[in-house]
Amino acid sequence: SLNSNSLYEFVVYCNCDNSESNFVKYFTLKFTELGLKKLIYTYFVEEGTSVKTIITSKGVKHIKLLGNGSFDSNECVAILKQSDIVVTNPPFSRFDDIVRLITNHHKKFILLGSLDARSHKIIYEQFKSKTIFNGYSVKSGGLYYSIPSYYPLTTTTAVKIIDGVRYINIPSRWYTNFNVDTSIIPFLKTGIKFNTHNYTKFDNYDAINVSSIKLIPDNYNKPMGVPLTIFDRLNPNQFKVLAIRKGIDGKDLSINGITPFTRVIIQRV
Repeated sequence: SLNSNSLYEFVVYCNCDNSESNFVKYFTLKFTELGLKKLIYTYFVEEGTSVKTIITSKGVKHIKLLGNGSFDSNECVAILKQSDIVVTNPPFSRFDDIVRLITNHHKKFILLGSLDARSHKIIYEQFKSKTIFNGYSVKSGGLYYSIPSYYPLTTTTAVKIIDGVRYINIPSRWYTNFNVDTSIIPFLKTGIKFNTHNYTKFDNYDAINVSSIKLIPDNYNKPMGVPLTIFDRLNPNQFKVLAIRKGIDGKDLSINGITPFTRVIIQRV
């Protein structure tokens, strides 16, 4: 876990953020308290060129970029190489790309991403190898995110408009490569006993489907397919993860030919 000295003398890079970003506001406010060496932030613009802002103990500099400020542009990758840590809320559609970029350059990161990112292959593999963890603070529900005017929305649910700005609520989690001790998570006990009449099996994995974490039977020791939110409650000394999203045939898990919401296959240790 982090403390006030964790980022001492760090160059912090917020590579998907402008001056309105809460990350930028936080690190600007806490610059001296955290002992930062430098704060740099850049942001993507759909048309034209972006700006790099550098904050040090001596002041603030704004430098015009040649390109649009995309985090994977040559200019921004050059900044990444000079940084110690990336802290940002990247576009969810490019979450895998930014994790791959940061890890390839061996940098620390704290990212805000969607809960569903846990089921992405690259993220899942890093969780298995204990090179990425979920942070402690976001454990249920979602967060509201502003949506650019040019970005199309395919839903009207969980959307609100404030002063003409669109916001959408998305189940979210922190992702980091700072070590997070998941063994301190209390063991899950629901008080539910297994009954064959209450659970169905998957077509393509020998496991029962459990539609809610609250329905995980305490006395069942075989594989179970449970919602993604299990990761908020998963102590590695109680459950091991066998698979995610896919059956043994490589296809999405299904029940009577119908695919439920994303499931994680777990089993008691």
